[in-house]
Amino acid sequence: GQPMYSTLTRFDPWVGLTSIIPELAKSWEFSADLLTVTFHLEEGVEYYWHDALPESLKGAVFTCEDVQASVERHVRPPKSEPNIIYGAIGMGNVNSVSCPDGPLGYTAVFNLDRVKDSMMGYISEGGLAMFDKDWLEWFYAEHPGALDTATPASFKLAMTTGPWYPKEFIPDIVVKYRKNPTYFKEGLPFMDEFQLVILKDFNTAFTALATGQVHVFGACSGSLQPGQVEQAVRDFPDKIVVTRVVHYSGQG
Repeated sequence: GQPMYSTLTRFDPWVGLTSIIPELAKSWEFSADLLTVTFHLEEGVEYYWHDALPESLKGAVFTCEDVQASVERHVRPPKSEPNIIYGAIGMGNVNSVSCPDGPLGYTAVFNLDRVKDSMMGYISEGGLAMFDKDWLEWFYAEHPGALDTATPASFKLAMTTGPWYPKEFIPDIVVKYRKNPTYFKEGLPFMDEFQLVILKDFNTAFTALATGQVHVFGACSGSLQPGQVEQAVRDFPDKIVVTRVVHYSGQG
């Protein structure tokens, strides 16, 4: 998932992939033919905005129109965002999203053209980030493609309903996130800040992990190399916990 953004549902971090729990959707139900799923949204969830964004965008509340815009962006992205390729794979069965209570209501209905058993899991691992509709329109007009660029300026364009908020990005060194003070889940997140340290050399990264300078090595293409896995198990069983996955998206 993406640290700054919330999605509709998520995996229960205390249970794992066998339990999906509410996030921005407080409940949901499928129709008998499984071709529609109705999400009942949390009410009054405010977006947290960076100071650099226009005043006209601030003060927005998450509603059904944001779900519509976010799904369209993800499943049928604009030409300015060519790197959004997984939405059509994970949620290509979502034909449209309707708002039976109006665009500012708190009910969103996914209309599906076929059953896809991975759809809820894809949403729950954080793939479907929720964005404000007006922010997306402003973003496409003023900063097309900026989310695909790794710059300090683009980092601060973010808005969020999630637990984390962009603090600082120093290219090739570190990305810092701070706690969102308006996160709608009381008591979360547990930390005030976390940092993603950019270490492109695997040996340097492993040394940092083994000596406690970093606490998580990474995942997917940035995970431990085979020899490092053997070394971690053999030499650092009390310091390093190796988590193995045998399928795609195991990180979720």
